[in-house]
Amino acid sequence: MKTNCSRIQNLLAFVLLSLLLVCYTGCKKELLIPTTEEGSKMINNDQLQKLYYQNKIDKKLAGKLNGQVEISWLPDWSQVKTITRDSIIYSYVPLEGILKKDGLSTKAQLLNNKQFLIIRDGKVFMKATYIPELVAGAKPSIKTFSLNAFSGVLLLDNLVTGEKRKFSYKKGLDITYKGETNKLLGDKRSNTGIKTMAWERQCEWRYACTFYTYCGPNAVIYLDESGGCQPPRWTVEDLYGNGSCSDNSWYLSFSEPFESCEYVYVQDPPPLPGDGGTGSGGVEPDALTEDNIENALIEETPQDTIKNFNKYLDCFNDGKTAQEYKLTLYVDQPVNGTNKQSTLVGAVPANGNLVLVIAGQKFDVGHAFVGFTKINTDGSSVRQVVGFYPRPSNILPGVIRPGVLEDNSGHAYDVSYTINVNNIEFTSALAQAKGDFQYGQYNIFNYNCTDAALKWMNAGGAGLDDVSRGVFKNTPGDLGQALRSKSGAVTTGGSAVGGKGPCN
Repeated sequence: MKTNCSRIQNLLAFVLLSLLLVCYTGCKKELLIPTTEEGSKMINNDQLQKLYYQNKIDKKLAGKLNGQVEISWLPDWSQVKTITRDSIIYSYVPLEGILKKDGLSTKAQLLNNKQFLIIRDGKVFMKATYIPELVAGAKPSIKTFSLNAFSGVLLLDNLVTGEKRKFSYKKGLDITYKGETNKLLGDKRSNTGIKTMAWERQCEWRYACTFYTYCGPNAVIYLDESGGCQPPRWTVEDLYGNGSCSDNSWYLSFSEPFESCEYVYVQDPPPLPGDGGTGSGGVEPDALTEDNIENALIEETPQDTIKNFNKYLDCFNDGKTAQEYKLTLYVDQPVNGTNKQSTLVGAVPANGNLVLVIAGQKFDVGHAFVGFTKINTDGSSVRQVVGFYPRPSNILPGVIRPGVLEDNSGHAYDVSYTINVNNIEFTSALAQAKGDFQYGQYNIFNYNCTDAALKWMNAGGAGLDDVSRGVFKNTPGDLGQALRSKSGAVTTGGSAVGGKGPCN
């Protein structure tokens, strides 16, 4: 009997111990290998690296070329930090900037920015750039800064989808959509009856520009996300406090567009008073209204749209030393010498201009475009002539469409205006054109060919003002007349010189 009891006690102890081990193992597994909402599990460092190369993320972080300099970003896999939030696993991998010039690779100091590769659930790869807020007048630091209670800007580049977004932080809190407009909403909504539907999310594309410089053994990378694409005003000697540099210049490596959004309150327009008058039955070319235009059809003589703008940009990397750079704004007015915003035509002209078809009538609205010219010390030159258009469509009506770039070599113009620019200004103007090639949305009211041409020119330092009138932010007719009063403008007209076209 005693033997049987001992056996039973031993059996019970074994069963209890087994249950405890199962419970402990299960609890430990749940703690160390959390499951996400998608059902994925914590991925170790080796698996992350394998996924990194399988998805060819290394190719997307390398090969940023500017002349003879390459900037690449290399993950430091020894410093991976993992954070789990809302059952989603984020892996943060610090990125080191490497500058390669003349076959020599140099690890760069990061001036006022930190770079990370963020991997979400082992599936989504993002390049994150943190840029801290600077006290007015303060000099940025090449030393590291803390991301605890971070105040500044996060630029997030989804390396899988290509989506680029900009976020704002204040003391560790995301305030991207919680600025002054939301304070107004919170303070006044209950008292004034403001409805949330009166708030609109408005977005614009801002450019983050990467600059680099060398000073002795030191290489520095700096980012400007203000949209102005401006290099720092400090030299490397200023930052390091000593040493002597043969070249203190900052060079623009590349620029990338990021979507920046905010919420703004939009009031309803006042009601129309009405005057009892009667219409004339026709549309006045120089008094086109929003009602006229929003249901219009777009017609244009079919042109060859630029399929790969990078091939046009490659032509400027001809291996030759530049002597000077020029930007030329060309304007083809609907009626030469007047500010008329459109003119009636019997058929779509063969000049490549956009034509609006309103109630069966055709209106030529003119065109504005830009010439980019690099002149080399050996007397040779490279030129591209480019304009912004709505994407052609034989199906969709309307005047808001995805934008495209077209080669405007030989396009007629009535007035032109040329400025001399430096390398950074020239590259900034090209970057704006490239941004419109990639992401531009054509809107005849406020981002048409004239708006795009002005944006490109002003990125190069032209300092040209908008010429708003009626329902348009800018038109070729209005801008052309404004240019005629500027010193140096050419008003004799002609045809734009031919561009180089794509280079292999």
